[in-house]
Amino acid sequence: MLDADNAGADGCEHHAARLLAVLDRGRVFALPHAPAGAAHRVFKTAAPQDERLHRLTDAILPSPATPC
Repeated sequence: MLDADNAGADGCEHHAARLLAVLDRGRVFALPHAPAGAAHRVFKTAAPQDERLHRLTDAILPSPATPC
């Protein structure tokens, strides 16, 4: 996914959808090794939330306990 400044982050569909839901003007793109339809599923799953972020760096993401 990319933010409004074209800063990018890779991640699983679950975490990408959560981040896209709060990212203002975020865009999602499938990685070359992603399953077919992954970007579309992320976009459809991400419903706008009350709080919007303007950059990926505004998100405070804890390190996952287990890899995605």
